[in-house]
Amino acid sequence: MKTIAILTDFSLGSEHAALYALHLAKKIKADVVLYNLDPFPVPGKLVMASEFPEDEEQDLCVEINERLEAFSSKLENHLIERSFPGSPLPEITYDCDNQEIVDVMTSIVNNNDIILIVTAPLDGQDIAAYMQSEHCRQIMNWSPVPVMIVPHTASIRNPEKIAITTGLGERDTDYINLLVNLMEPFSSEIMVAHLTENHPSENTFTHAEKKFLTNIYANVNYGRIYYRRIIAGGREKGWKWLNDNKKCDLLVIKRQPQNELKKFFSIGRTDQITHHITIPIIVLPEMN
Repeated sequence: MKTIAILTDFSLGSEHAALYALHLAKKIKADVVLYNLDPFPVPGKLVMASEFPEDEEQDLCVEINERLEAFSSKLENHLIERSFPGSPLPEITYDCDNQEIVDVMTSIVNNNDIILIVTAPLDGQDIAAYMQSEHCRQIMNWSPVPVMIVPHTASIRNPEKIAITTGLGERDTDYINLLVNLMEPFSSEIMVAHLTENHPSENTFTHAEKKFLTNIYANVNYGRIYYRRIIAGGREKGWKWLNDNKKCDLLVIKRQPQNELKKFFSIGRTDQITHHITIPIIVLPEMN
């Protein structure tokens, strides 16, 4: 059975992300499993743990388990209230044995049913800052499946238009197919966007673009897909291109090294680098 893993710290932001994940799960006929993941770095946790007597640590574990159970019930009630009687609903379970990132990610890696991890920025944190944090970097680096980061600004609805970025690499069609397989139940329109600082003729494709498009037509079996070149720093400065034509509901990128990720979020050279990114971002894992 397909399963979506939801990482929560019981904040308002992570609760919103969980509701978004439930919406996806219902559509793609997947179950969900909740993990409590402490956003504090491991050294900080070790210091705090050393200050607690053993019985207080046990009390803390009991409290977390009770909160997971209550959160699970809350999500289940939300589903029932918004569904027709008798309609199939995702099963909601929770993992009460793992709370540190190493243990949580090990559990996820060993669960072959998990197809997606859903997480959220800390309350009040910019999505780019969260994605460049050590906490999120570990999740993305260790994950064998796509990771979705859901900001509190994201509307909970079917993704009608998805933007996936490309560097025109030969293997990029593999990533596009991974996205297609994950989101196929939504029949979304997919815009393959090449972000570049070069300014080739607007009316002609470069040799690299022609080769890339040929590769898409030969290897991607999906009708609602098209290519677009985005000139970074030009008239579509910053992230406003995400709102062009119809507003994009989802942005998809490949997993990148930290320096490349920082560069990616700096495209457009604007003080409000991610002001227009108010939608979820999916980070695709490296493919062997």
